[in-house]
Amino acid sequence: MGLKCIQITDIHLFAEKDKKFNGITTHLSFQNVLKDVAKKHADADLLLFTGDISEDGSMASYEAFEELVAPMNIPYYWIEGNHDAPQAMQQLMKKMRLNPAKVFLVKGVLFILLDSAVAEESYGALNSQEQQKLIDTLKKHPNTPTIIAIHHHLMPTGTEWVDKSDLQNKDEFFKIIDAYKNIKTVICGHIHFEQQHTRKKVLYYSTPATSFQIKLGEDIQEFQLDENAQPGYRVLEMDSKGKLHTYTVRIEHPEKPQKDDYYEA
Repeated sequence: MGLKCIQITDIHLFAEKDKKFNGITTHLSFQNVLKDVAKKHADADLLLFTGDISEDGSMASYEAFEELVAPMNIPYYWIEGNHDAPQAMQQLMKKMRLNPAKVFLVKGVLFILLDSAVAEESYGALNSQEQQKLIDTLKKHPNTPTIIAIHHHLMPTGTEWVDKSDLQNKDEFFKIIDAYKNIKTVICGHIHFEQQHTRKKVLYYSTPATSFQIKLGEDIQEFQLDENAQPGYRVLEMDSKGKLHTYTVRIEHPEKPQKDDYYEA
C-alpha cells in the first residue's frame, strides 16, 4: 500500500478554548478539522502539523492540542511557526505522544521537516544548522522519494505585504535542492491560503489554515479576510513508484470570519 499523509497547519490555539481569532474560535475549528480527518482518513500513516499551532504561546494551548490529537491514534509530527513558543513546545514534548523526529522514513518516503522560525519575526529563514541538516540528509538519500515540510512559503503569492514574510534565504534553499531529482514536493503553511507552483519539476503547495483564511492577490495591499473560504487541510498520497497525488479538503464551519482590531502575520 502507498503512503497517506495529512498536513494540518496554522491552528492558532489559545489557553482559553473559547477565544476567537478574527472571528473564529480556533479550538472549535481545529476540532472540526480533526473530526473530518478521523471520519475520512483514519487510515492515514501520519499527521504533519506545519506550524503556528499556538497563537499565544501558552503551555495550555499546546496541552489543548495534545488533548485533541492524541486520541486519533495516528503518528504525528510538528514543526514550529512564527507564532509558536519553542521553549513551551520542547518542555511539553516529553509528555506528549508526538514523535519528535524531523527526518524520518515512512513506507519508503523520506520526510525532512525544516525549522524556518526566526525569533520575534514574522518572516522565516533557515539557519546554518537547518541547511546542513538538509544537505546531509539529501546526500544520504539521493534516490529516495522526498517530501520537505516548512512553515514559511518560498513561492510568491503576488501580494506584497504577505511576501515580505516569506523564507528570506530561499535562494540558498533552492541551491541545495536543485542538485537532487528525488524531491517530490515542498509543503508549507503560514499564508492561510491554498496555492500551487512548480519550480524545476518540484511541486510547491501551501495549505489552507484550520482557522481563518486570507485573501491574496496583486491588487490587495493590506490584510483582508476571505469570508467565503472555509478551514481545511491537505491530503498527500504517494504510491510505491513515487507518484504523488495531493488535494485539499474544506470543512463546514459555522462561524464567519471577522477582522480583529489588530493582526500580525
